[in-house]
Amino acid sequence: MDHVVNAGFMTEEERKAYEEIPSQHAKYWVPCIWFISLVRRARVGGRIAGAPSVKSIIDEVNRFHDQCDEIFGFDWVSVPLVYTQVVTIAVYTFFLACLFGRQYLDPEHQYDGNTADLYIPVFTLLQFLFYFGWLKVAEDIMDPFGEDDDDFEMNLIVDRNLQLSYLAVDDLFSASFPLVKDLHYGDPDPEIPYTKASIKSKANPWPGSAERMKISKKGMAIAELSAPHIRIHHNHDSRRDHKVSSPTSSNTLRCEDVECLHCHQSREIGRASCRERV
Repeated sequence: MDHVVNAGFMTEEERKAYEEIPSQHAKYWVPCIWFISLVRRARVGGRIAGAPSVKSIIDEVNRFHDQCDEIFGFDWVSVPLVYTQVVTIAVYTFFLACLFGRQYLDPEHQYDGNTADLYIPVFTLLQFLFYFGWLKVAEDIMDPFGEDDDDFEMNLIVDRNLQLSYLAVDDLFSASFPLVKDLHYGDPDPEIPYTKASIKSKANPWPGSAERMKISKKGMAIAELSAPHIRIHHNHDSRRDHKVSSPTSSNTLRCEDVECLHCHQSREIGRASCRERV
């Protein structure tokens, strides 16, 4: 913690409050709680315009907290040591067996089925390269925050993020420029200049599958919707008539203009009566 205070990331008062927290577990979440308290005070003091801005800030803090939880989980629940030992022993034992098992017997003895037809073990060499390559990659992934060439440069990441944070808050936050018309103002299709190196890669992009689709005029015509079916309510009177009702029209239609369930004929919408065919 002395290095954190000397670097300016924490004050002595904050360090004292941090160390007085009665918890034996990791306390990386404590600065997030302090930050949320500062946001609440800034909102009450009028330093933050409205509630949407507060929500955006809190969401970013929660995202940062979730990422800290994820890193803590990677460090806490690591790959079991037995698994790494088993994989390493299996790879070395396999190639030790290949060293003896994939050799030909002495051709001078002329053993059956042991004629030497391949003097360079190509597939064995490929297996050696692939298996040992995967093993080395797995060993590097086990400790991504180490000091190898393929690990994360944590010092560079911390220095960069610190510099960008101070630049965004102190220097660039209040920067303003006069509004002027840009170079291509009023030009709906401006020509962007290309360098001699980039003009070689300029090409028309491949169009989508539906961009050049052609439809005939007949296919683009509006289709006429068929009339809905009309239900006929039978009224068995002395003339054996049955009524046809429609909610969209009050006209009186003939039996030939409607769909009569009793006669099984397709007709138009309306009110009508039709005499049952005997």
